[in-house]
Amino acid sequence: LISGDVPPFGFGFTGLLPESLPYDAFCRVLAKSLGKDEWQVCGPVPERVGRVACCPGSGGGLLAEAVGSGADVFITGDFKYHSALEATQAGLRVLDVGHFCLEEEMMRRFAAQLAEELTIPVAFFPGRDPLISERAPLL
Repeated sequence: LISGDVPPFGFGFTGLLPESLPYDAFCRVLAKSLGKDEWQVCGPVPERVGRVACCPGSGGGLLAEAVGSGADVFITGDFKYHSALEATQAGLRVLDVGHFCLEEEMMRRFAAQLAEELTIPVAFFPGRDPLISERAPLL
């Protein structure tokens, strides 16, 4: 995770919000940013969210760094069962918002940056999430 004076290289990062928010308000902002309003969670609900850790891909391998960063929440794109148990035991709220929405946004921004810096045409081709939500039929 990237924080403070560490060089900006790696798969994750931490950051401070301009001002801390109540957890529910933070989730509303996140939902609007992601264009989705549901995700899987684990760990205790913090009263307020000020420091956020994020790993756009599978974040289980960065759990110790997220905990060590002092983050109030850890947003990731893919989180597994045993990592969820560890996060809960460590007292960190994890939001698994889905791999696709985070990586799609990352690639969109990367394409825009490359288009500014290169002298060749750069195009971004939007994808489609292969995972969809489905409710079980009522018995």
